[in-house]
Amino acid sequence: MASKKIANLMDEFSEDIQWFTKNYPEILKEHNNQYVAIKNKKIVAANSDFQKVMSELEAMKIDSANTFVRFVSKVKMILISHG
Repeated sequence: MASKKIANLMDEFSEDIQWFTKNYPEILKEHNNQYVAIKNKKIVAANSDFQKVMSELEAMKIDSANTFVRFVSKVKMILISHG
């Protein structure tokens, strides 16, 4: 029983990742420089402050461990190594 629940959660998480990838251009337009939390193929919380997103999830009784959360930005991160 527990393994079926885990499999279902993994499937839902995978579907949320696919939805995010497919809808990224629109998400980027609306939520640039914000963390977005996606559950069941919809954005359930968004904010530039990660802790506020976590608080919103908690207030809605959504388990953040089972929620896809990513930072969305038009700016690409570049790492520079000083050799």
